[in-house]
Amino acid sequence: MKKFFLNFGETLQRLWKVFYLKAEANQKKTIAILIISIMTITIGIFSLQYVREVFRATEIETTVYNKIDTKYILPMDYQNSDQQIKDSKTIAVMFCQPHGETYKKVLAILNDPSQEETLNRKFYFYPIVYHSDQMAKDYQINPNQVTFVYFKKGEEKNRFVVEEMTHLNSEFVPKLNRLSQRYLD
Repeated sequence: MKKFFLNFGETLQRLWKVFYLKAEANQKKTIAILIISIMTITIGIFSLQYVREVFRATEIETTVYNKIDTKYILPMDYQNSDQQIKDSKTIAVMFCQPHGETYKKVLAILNDPSQEETLNRKFYFYPIVYHSDQMAKDYQINPNQVTFVYFKKGEEKNRFVVEEMTHLNSEFVPKLNRLSQRYLD
């Protein structure tokens, strides 16, 4: 094993000497290759980040938003959700993971025609899928709960947590209707 590492080290030294001699003989070409390599790697890294975010947004669109069948839930642009909250004059947002019992109950209530008639507002859905720890910190939410937050000019004005309700079927819609009531101009 020791002999292998010694041979491997000698081979690396020989390769480095060959590279150094060729690089020294063609300095301009070597510098151009290094600059192009650094630029290519940098562009590749930034492209990977962008592609990953686009992929995540597309994944949210196809796996979460396409399964929601109510006219009161509006999908957020997942890549620009935080900016959308900051830039909106007023916005109501539902933060939750797109699964679980409470989430299913909320969707069932919103799909119930008798409840839909009494609901006076639409709200955005910000699914907690990626970066849940950061999102929980930024918005002071528990990612395992369904939380509705009303923002005015990017500042939180009111909130409620669905899991804190004792009679979800009778309390949810009135509470959602009152979410922004006292803050409207």
